[in-house]
Amino acid sequence: MPRSLPRLPVFLLVCSAVCAQAGESPLSTCFEAGAFLPVGTWADHRYAPDVRQIGEGPLFGLDLEVRLAPWVALAARGDVAFNRTRQWEKYAAARGDVVDASVTTFQTALMLRGIFWSGHRYRAKVGLGCGFFLPSGEETFQGNAYRYDFLKKRLGLAVDAEFDHPLGQRLSLAFRGGTMFVPGGIEYADGFERDVTTVALTLGLRFRPG
Repeated sequence: MPRSLPRLPVFLLVCSAVCAQAGESPLSTCFEAGAFLPVGTWADHRYAPDVRQIGEGPLFGLDLEVRLAPWVALAARGDVAFNRTRQWEKYAAARGDVVDASVTTFQTALMLRGIFWSGHRYRAKVGLGCGFFLPSGEETFQGNAYRYDFLKKRLGLAVDAEFDHPLGQRLSLAFRGGTMFVPGGIEYADGFERDVTTVALTLGLRFRPG
């Protein structure tokens, strides 16, 4: 074999051939929708006690998975959440201020998953990997826009669990719960930091090509 041939594609081809012999495509794609939930006090406003500045919100995700062996898979996933800021806006309005805020949270992860079966009716998976937290936000107050520069792009630890229920040979219903822990995901100008923990709960459709 020529040395110039990339080793990773060759490895994936070998894995694909092994899994194909088991009668199922090693590749799958899952389209998801669900909810993003901030966990802990990191999402609270720093100077307004018990006021959530960054709330929950709808989430949409894409999960690409390749089985490396019958019991192991490699997954690359990404999701975007549109966070509600209602509580902070209401708090400001109660004090005579008009604040219009918006926050969007992107999360990506590269994960190794263990695959478990119980007969042929469902499949359960547990994954662990490296995540990337990419939040952005701003608010408008008295005609001026202020960027939420305390939201930091950081690496984190990603964990998830997925339960697949087959709807056919190439399609399954996927229930997934995932969490990401991000050290220093919040950092203010004076150096004060907060660690970020997020939870995503989704329902999706996983497709396997023929």
